[in-house]
Amino acid sequence: MNPKLIASIRTFLEMNQEELAHEIGTSKTTLVRIEGGGSMKPDLERSLISFLKSQRIEVYEAGFQQIDDMRETLYGSEGFQQMYQQLYTSIRQGNGDLWLYNGVSHLVADGLGQDFIKTHQQIMNDMSGRFGWRVVVEEGDDAFWGHKYAYYKWIPKKHFNNKTIYVYGNTVAIVDFEDGIRINLTHSKDVTDTMRLFLETTWEAKAYDPDTEKSFRPE
Repeated sequence: MNPKLIASIRTFLEMNQEELAHEIGTSKTTLVRIEGGGSMKPDLERSLISFLKSQRIEVYEAGFQQIDDMRETLYGSEGFQQMYQQLYTSIRQGNGDLWLYNGVSHLVADGLGQDFIKTHQQIMNDMSGRFGWRVVVEEGDDAFWGHKYAYYKWIPKKHFNNKTIYVYGNTVAIVDFEDGIRINLTHSKDVTDTMRLFLETTWEAKAYDPDTEKSFRPE
């Protein structure tokens, strides 16, 4: 991949060299060398391409473009992780109003994988203060593994189903864990604004603070 193209894409995504290096699993020093014209190992190039796909970036020989389609579908753990990469980008771009509704802690954890969760928790801790994340889970679910950066509430069982909804940036993502993982994403400000109004109402009218001694608010 053209080194100048990498720098242009990074600027387009409003990321500094340290942030991009972290996302693709290398050091800032290595990325500086590559952007300066150095060679890139095949496994690192694959990691870069995978990350760019998660940001809906298509790379061509002479340039790149961000796919602007309203709807997108991702599959499996890799697709779930790609969705989270989109979420991180929305925070970096200044849109930190995040929601997770109908969250099922063990399904989310199993779907992402423990290694990714550790990385995710570090990324969220590093971006502390740049976002607010409200999480609604079924009453009795007291895992709260995101308690350091998210505010949790319970929802009565009668209002709960197994379709997990994420809202971030201008995206609504509905995750279906039945028969594998399927994520249907809608990239639309109007749809996202409407969903946020619905979630605000649910948060205030139906969700409630967990009856537990465990921490469920950001520390």
